[in-house]
Amino acid sequence: MERARLRELTRRGLVAAAIGASIIASVSCRGSGRSFGALLAKIDAARGLASEATFLGAASLARGTEDRLRLLKRASALEPDRYADVAAAVLKAGSVSEPVALAALDAYILSGRYEAALSLFEGPLDPSSRSAEYAESLVLAARSGANPAPPYERLVATADLTGDWRFMARAAIDAMVEGDRAVALTLLADAERFEGAALPYRLLWDAGAVGALSERTADPGDPLEIAVIADAERLSGDEAAACASYAYLIARFPSWSWKPYAALARLGAGTAPSAAAPEWPHAPRMDAQAGSGPPDTAGRLYATMAERFPGSREASIERARWLYSQGRVRDASSLVSGLQGEEAAIASLDFSRREKSVPDALRLAALYPDSPIAIDSALAALAGAGAWERFGELAMRSDGAGLSTRRAWFWRALTYAISGDATLAADEIRRYGPAAAGFPGAFDLGILEMAARRPDRAADAFVIAAGLAREADERSEAFIRAGDALASLRRYDQAYAAYESALGADPASREARSRLERIKDSL
Repeated sequence: MERARLRELTRRGLVAAAIGASIIASVSCRGSGRSFGALLAKIDAARGLASEATFLGAASLARGTEDRLRLLKRASALEPDRYADVAAAVLKAGSVSEPVALAALDAYILSGRYEAALSLFEGPLDPSSRSAEYAESLVLAARSGANPAPPYERLVATADLTGDWRFMARAAIDAMVEGDRAVALTLLADAERFEGAALPYRLLWDAGAVGALSERTADPGDPLEIAVIADAERLSGDEAAACASYAYLIARFPSWSWKPYAALARLGAGTAPSAAAPEWPHAPRMDAQAGSGPPDTAGRLYATMAERFPGSREASIERARWLYSQGRVRDASSLVSGLQGEEAAIASLDFSRREKSVPDALRLAALYPDSPIAIDSALAALAGAGAWERFGELAMRSDGAGLSTRRAWFWRALTYAISGDATLAADEIRRYGPAAAGFPGAFDLGILEMAARRPDRAADAFVIAAGLAREADERSEAFIRAGDALASLRRYDQAYAAYESALGADPASREARSRLERIKDSL
């Protein structure tokens, strides 16, 4: 009986405690509401003289959109900085609705806190539905000297809304920084809708917008712009216009730079120089300097260039390369022999006689061990001279030092091939891309794949090489090798087609004709 009464009292005590807690919570909530209301009444009674602590206290107690808007309405009568401080306190107190965020945006803009205003569009405000407010914040931030970095999609939207091409140009720059040149070109094309002539020509050049540049009229007082547009005309294939622009630049600014003289000399009579297959991938032949115009015209231009720029090392090297292309090796070597610097040393190596190329290459590598361009030239000279031991040593040393030369992939492949590892050599070229390696790289890949006993891959490489070949005999040889690889796989129909293609490329090829006759027995 006593225990039953005790349990009953305990139960009643717990119920009373629960009721008491509920009452306390209710009173507390009403007290919070009365505290916010009291502070709001205090602010109203002070007639604009309420302390900042009063406003900040009210901000921490405000609950819901209505309370916060009532507080911000009163804060808007304060000085802009105090208004913004109250808005920041409201935002800090918890998540807010869009109307409250818009009021905070007003406070930030009035106080000049434009970056804080932009930060609202990363949270409670949607820039796509509030594009006008976003554009205003971004424009004001830019004018204040701030450097916001919004996504270029927002910059494009701002440009569309304001009609200001500079936002589109900024979006194009950001796209280039991210490595997306295609998007940059598209954005610059759109920017021309606003005010194409105002787009900086340097920006168009950096983006590779040669088409847009070639259609512009250069400022006659800016020699650099004339030169850039002339280069764009040449790259666009309008060599007649490029010749006219270079000639105009020379006539108007004869002492500005030696480069227009060289460019006009290379174009010659307005036709492009014929390009032959390089000895190594991406290595233009020296006779590409010659141009296809009359030699006396190019000679006069180079002579005039030498007279007007007697102290220019670059101009002397350019003229020496042209002399070398004309077979005047002694004159070319003499011209660069007295010059100093890395570029002159590389040119001197290019003009070396074969018996001097190895010591000259080693000297160049010793003088400029950290230069990717110098090491690349030295490796090419050693490989060309067949100095494979020296080549291997230099290639391993530069690769171990992490020196990234322009043709590092090719030199690594060559090193593997010399050491007898055809598989690694082939993998290196394939990793770079046989099509990007040009005819020599693709053809060499086929040979290496055959040596590695991978004839299926070899056939693919030889077919790519045939597509990249510049001369008929090269194309025929590549198809013959492809046919041999296919024949070793017993794909006789495909091999027959490859030999037919070889004979079609070079009807005088006895080797292709012989292969065709022999393969018929296997069909």
